Amino acid sequence: MSRYLTQYRDFIMSSPPWYKLIFVLFLIFVFFLFTGIIGLLVVMMSYNLSLTEVMAVLDNPEASNVAALKLLQIIQTIGLFVCPSFIASFFFGSGVISYLKMDTRPSFFSVVLVVFIMVIWIPAVNYIAGLNSRLDLPQSLNKLEEEIGALRDNYGRLTNLFLDTKSVSDFIVNIIVMAVLPAVGEELLFRGIFQRLFITWTRNIHWGIIISSLLFSFFHFEFYGFLPRLLLGMLFGYLFVWTTSIWIPMLAHFTNNIIIVGYYFFRHPVNDASGLDELGTNADIWLWLSLAGGIMLSYLLFYHEKSRRLSVS
Repeated sequence: MSRYLTQYRDFIMSSPPWYKLIFVLFLIFVFFLFTGIIGLLVVMMSYNLSLTEVMAVLDNPEASNVAALKLLQIIQTIGLFVCPSFIASFFFGSGVISYLKMDTRPSFFSVVLVVFIMVIWIPAVNYIAGLNSRLDLPQSLNKLEEEIGALRDNYGRLTNLFLDTKSVSDFIVNIIVMAVLPAVGEELLFRGIFQRLFITWTRNIHWGIIISSLLFSFFHFEFYGFLPRLLLGMLFGYLFVWTTSIWIPMLAHFTNNIIIVGYYFFRHPVNDASGLDELGTNADIWLWLSLAGGIMLSYLLFYHEKSRRLSVS
């Protein structure tokens, strides 16, 4: 390691949280531009397209060009979330793996509990999503609401294109693109980096989790899915704090996504209303079972991890 790099690393490591936050945002901006360019070049070369044709694909995604869109998303996910997280952790701590808590091995019991927690929370998350979808902005913001609605429709159409697959190979690709990479990349950045920065800055675990979860939900740029993502982000945040292992929120995030990817693979067409989508939205028995079971299992995980740490110390 060069002397200048070592000096700058020491400077960053001793900097206040607000400076580190600016540093991370700068990394995200740089890698967003860099991987955007790299992604366009890779897609152009892989599918023999011109820049104009690639831009047309981005503006009007169709089933015929969804493979190119998935390739572009893989590249951007790695560049936008994974790369900034590893570089930031290099400057923030003595070791990348240890700073990101990737060296903390979760217990088998915690792993099993987290999977059950994510399954049982589905009706509660659906209920919050239903509330969010019914939110109306003031009349003075009608134009903004129309634009938000258009973004929601475009996002939904693109998601349906990604999910509407019938072959096993496409299903495996979807698992990687829509479950594995988002779970790994987003948890590294939002829990491994942002949450730790905000906890240090506010000197309060709960505020650190809330602020990083707000960022997590905002980064998805979907107003009508803001509240459920906020609550999921908070759940992932508490799982990280309770277990001190980044693998647990990654597993929770992956479980949430793989349920969606797997469910839509076995159901066609993907844009029809379904039992899983509607489960809990009407404040029925499933919602109350979800709340009761989710709280109980979450407390059981908290108690298990607390007892495990006390037994080790």
